[in-house]
Amino acid sequence: MPAFIVHDLPQAIAALTAAADSGHAIALWSPPEAARSLGAGYFLAMIAAARQVVPAARSTAVLDCGEAPGLAMAALRGGAEAVHVAAALPVLAKLAAIAGQQGARLEPERLAAFDLGGPADPLERARAYLSQTIA
Repeated sequence: MPAFIVHDLPQAIAALTAAADSGHAIALWSPPEAARSLGAGYFLAMIAAARQVVPAARSTAVLDCGEAPGLAMAALRGGAEAVHVAAALPVLAKLAAIAGQQGARLEPERLAAFDLGGPADPLERARAYLSQTIA
């Protein structure tokens, strides 16, 4: 599944618009360690707002919690559908079980994702990336 790193609402909307236009599902990843720097609430609200603008897009949102399993647990309790955390295997197993109980999932590996940050138009960049990725 193609993945994008989104830093703000316009980037999230651009990625979802490109996904809806292409008919492909995408993953929306937060920037690295965003649970600590932005907070889970900000990221979840941003994704919800973007999905309201582009309801036809199919996506999964993944919040990067860095090396903080406590932040991952808090994000799951707050409604995150997927979290990434770097932790020891026993901790990952516990988090995966908690996520599964809440209908969410744990992403133990950070996938390669196209970062939409930068000065260029995020919609054009997202469309170009998807056309290369799914061709």
